Amino acid sequence: TFQNCLKWLEELRQNADQNIIIMLVGNKVDLVEKDPNARQVFYDSATDFANTHKLLFKEASAVTNYNVKHCFEHLLQEVYNQAAKTSGNKADKSERGITIYPGQSMPGEQDQSCLSEAC
Repeated sequence: TFQNCLKWLEELRQNADQNIIIMLVGNKVDLVEKDPNARQVFYDSATDFANTHKLLFKEASAVTNYNVKHCFEHLLQEVYNQAAKTSGNKADKSERGITIYPGQSMPGEQDQSCLSEAC
């Protein structure tokens, strides 16, 4: 059920990065396959809740492994897309860090080219 979802969302949004990607996963879908009356939350209600709170939404079953991998892959893809979009929009180089090219020493380091046997 959604008993604690709003509280958890509030905690996440207060303590995490503002661009956090959150996925709501309806678990135990295997029970509904056995007995449709076992459903605690209707699919449409969960979808509406997710849309209202700007969440991704999937259903899965940890017992049968149904959709579990897909949930993780979808979430990972969304995180990757968000990171790519965010890093592409930053104009200030100090926010992006620095770029080190092959053969270039780190800022603040003395150039010690080939002083070790690994060169």
